[in-house]
Amino acid sequence: MLKCEEAERALQELIAPHAVAARTLVIQDRTGLLRPPVAEGLPLTVAGQAWFVIAAGPLLQVRRQLWERQSQCVALVAPQGVPLAGLRDLTAAAVHLPAGGAHLLRVLADVHLPDDSRLDPLAATLLEHPSRLKPLQGRRFTRASLPRAIVSALLEQDLLDAPSDAAALARILRSGAPVPAAAYDLCREYAATLSAPYQPLIAGLLTFEHSRTAVAQALLQAEISRREGKVPSDPLVSRFLEHAAVNNVALLEAFATRLEEALLAEPEWGCDFVRRLSAQPVTHPSRILPAALEANMRRQLGELLSGQRTAVDDRLWRGHLFYSEYRPWVAALGRLALLAQLQNEIQRLLSDDADLPRLVQAYVERISAGDLAWMELDELAKKAIPLHGEITKIRQAYRKARIALNRAFAERYVAEYPHLFGGGALPLVVHLLPKAIKPRLAAGEQVLVILVDGLGYPLWQRFRADLMAQGWQPEDGYALALLPTITAVSRYAIFSGPVAEWVYPDLAEPDDEAPSEDELKALQAALPGHAVAVYKKRQLKTAPDAVTEAIRGQQHDLSVVVINEVDEAIRSPAHAPFPLKLEDYPFLNAALNAARASRRAVLLVADHGFTPDGDRKWPTPSGAGVVESRLARGDRERAEPSLPALWCRDLVYDLGGPFLALYDFGGRFKHQPKVGYHSGIGLEETVVPAVWLKVGAAVPSMDLHFVGMPEQVTEDEEVKVTVELLTPAGGPGAVRVEVWLPEGPPVSFWAEPQPGLPFQQWQVSWRPTLPPREPVEPQAVWLRAVCYHEGSEVAHAEVEVTIQPRRGKYESAVAFLLP
Repeated sequence: MLKCEEAERALQELIAPHAVAARTLVIQDRTGLLRPPVAEGLPLTVAGQAWFVIAAGPLLQVRRQLWERQSQCVALVAPQGVPLAGLRDLTAAAVHLPAGGAHLLRVLADVHLPDDSRLDPLAATLLEHPSRLKPLQGRRFTRASLPRAIVSALLEQDLLDAPSDAAALARILRSGAPVPAAAYDLCREYAATLSAPYQPLIAGLLTFEHSRTAVAQALLQAEISRREGKVPSDPLVSRFLEHAAVNNVALLEAFATRLEEALLAEPEWGCDFVRRLSAQPVTHPSRILPAALEANMRRQLGELLSGQRTAVDDRLWRGHLFYSEYRPWVAALGRLALLAQLQNEIQRLLSDDADLPRLVQAYVERISAGDLAWMELDELAKKAIPLHGEITKIRQAYRKARIALNRAFAERYVAEYPHLFGGGALPLVVHLLPKAIKPRLAAGEQVLVILVDGLGYPLWQRFRADLMAQGWQPEDGYALALLPTITAVSRYAIFSGPVAEWVYPDLAEPDDEAPSEDELKALQAALPGHAVAVYKKRQLKTAPDAVTEAIRGQQHDLSVVVINEVDEAIRSPAHAPFPLKLEDYPFLNAALNAARASRRAVLLVADHGFTPDGDRKWPTPSGAGVVESRLARGDRERAEPSLPALWCRDLVYDLGGPFLALYDFGGRFKHQPKVGYHSGIGLEETVVPAVWLKVGAAVPSMDLHFVGMPEQVTEDEEVKVTVELLTPAGGPGAVRVEVWLPEGPPVSFWAEPQPGLPFQQWQVSWRPTLPPREPVEPQAVWLRAVCYHEGSEVAHAEVEVTIQPRRGKYESAVAFLLP
């Protein structure tokens, strides 16, 4: 019902256009909303004129009100179809005006709809909830679009801009607003504008007295029953089909399909809708029911476990409503399928008694990826909890097969060890104990070995200057880590040599907390008659003072300290950029001071290096004889037939001799955000320092740095790079300076510092370039310089520069490619 002020506003809008030309108006109220406020007569001022508005009623009552009022301007509000024969003297010259629902909606809600009699009985319902009419404001509608507009307002869902019929159905299902019986004809007209399968469904949902959610649930459950051979006995379904004038149960499948499309059209709402359905087991494929998705996944998982399947078919899963919520299941099944397939491949390798080259190729191309999947499943089992039992079963089966393969590989590997490691430009870390430490112990020296986990050649360059500043005199040397450079292989190899059990680990990392019994036995066997002590993480944390005191004492001929701080720092995003100054590692400093006090010889070495993410290439160490080469996959014909290695599609190095190159795909320690990785084959990982530290007079320090280098340079524009060497008076003899620029060999300069010449400068031309890749973005690169004296590095410098793309270069190239 309209309020008095609303009725007055509607009447003023009707009367105003005729206020000058007419004195008497008959307003035909088709909505029945204008009469009550004017039943007793209403004085109204329109355009400065006094109007008397009266509602049609008994003839004598109307005449009496007109006689008493004696008004010159009269408006009579009468329902449509009421005879006015008794008021001929009043209505003979009157102007008849229609007052329908479209007029009321325009005046009271600013909604412009065509004047249509179908609006008249709905005007009151629409005006009761003005918020429903807001989506219709500011739009123009034709008579053809009127049904869609009215249904949108009644349901408080915008069906005008629905991108598809499925999206419109989803919004209809989501609405809980009732549809009055007066709008049923409009609802059917709206449904007729949709594609054929939607017409009976939407018409029935809008004109059925039950809630749309209950009807949709009944339809879905009836379709499940039909597919599974059960009788659809839900009375709600029968009543819906009858009410919707669709008396054909065969249309259930079409209805269920339309409902699935609606739920998939708005996934977030669809998931909430389906969760309200009664839970029941479902065996037939469905795109919206989680029970159907789980049933399909479990069926394929059972086939994987029984060997009937080696891969999963995820085509149904990708289009499922709950696919995103089941991603842990999907990821777990993908890993399980890989392990099941690799387990079969491993069995074939073992049954064929594969030789070493074939085993290496299997590790490189396939099995290392299986190791990563095996480890990832440990975390996925925590997210896909219902699959925990099956995941554990396949992981155990793969581990068993993997251990058998490791044993076979290790036996062949060790059998060919003398040939594989027959010498080269650099020694292996496995040679340090017998060839470098044992002779010193035999000569009566006491030795401290500091094994810094992860300290590769590039990082050692930053440590070196701090050690020299403290009075240590490094005697530079380098060694090659045993591949793969994972700790389980490279660490044990230093103490135990290439023992078959540890050549490749059985999918487990070694214990870093305390020395193992195997390590101690191997050291005692290699160094008979010498007292040996090994200290690891637990002792360094709980009793650091006792460890340093033992190093300072004389009771052990050989003391070994394993320091994990560096590796842990450079692998942790929280420490990036990681600190590499001696003062940041207090125990390392304490161990060195204890060795200085006891006059022990100190060997600083690493088990493997570490590769930071990015393009930061480091220069090759002087005299290392390391030649970078890229070998194609399967390039066995070009290699010597006796060599079982170097068949990687990734970057490998010719490390001065035959070298087995197992690659672990760098995934073992690649966490997000990526800070780096190890267990690959790279200069940063395979070349590690093997440096003897002596206490004595420090070599006169030199300072090498870049002069006036800008932070940013422009691509293709020549830059002059200036390097300056500062030397003290009476410095060393001849020195060699190498300047490393991106994408090119080093440039070398020789100098012989003279008294009175404290500095010397060199200048190199550099034309920076950017790689041809999309998108074109600035790139940060490193420039480095190293100063050598008698084959040892005595100073180094580095500077980071950003290369900016040259303006217009790539825009013109793209424009050239466009049609």
